[in-house]
Amino acid sequence: MHFIELAAIFITITNKTGGNNWSSVAAMIGQFFFLIVVFIGILYLAYLSTKFLAKTRINAARGENIKVIESVFVGGQASIQLIKVGEQFFLISAGKDKVVFLTEVKSDGIIEDIDREKNSSFYFEKYLKEYINKLRNKK
Repeated sequence: MHFIELAAIFITITNKTGGNNWSSVAAMIGQFFFLIVVFIGILYLAYLSTKFLAKTRINAARGENIKVIESVFVGGQASIQLIKVGEQFFLISAGKDKVVFLTEVKSDGIIEDIDREKNSSFYFEKYLKEYINKLRNKK
């Protein structure tokens, strides 16, 4: 009989003091973790959509017949660009609101060297290995 009386007393005490505290705490913890999962999901979807948009823009901007060989900024949002169209080279001025044709550039040795430099690959792995070897030799 003592067990039943203790259980009844416990039930009446918890009902008077709002005995659903444990269940509300558990519900709040569950909601917290659910919101964390939703937030991570939104961040992941934003990452995927940004990656997709970047790939489509890069592929759309990549041309086979028109290449920007060199670009030099000469002020706020203005630049002078050397562009190769087919086998011809042109110098243009590109600003915020307009693009102006400056001149056609004759293709001599300097232009070909610039073109060759731009097309050569940058070997990061080679430089990384050299740096690691330098660090090992210091020890």
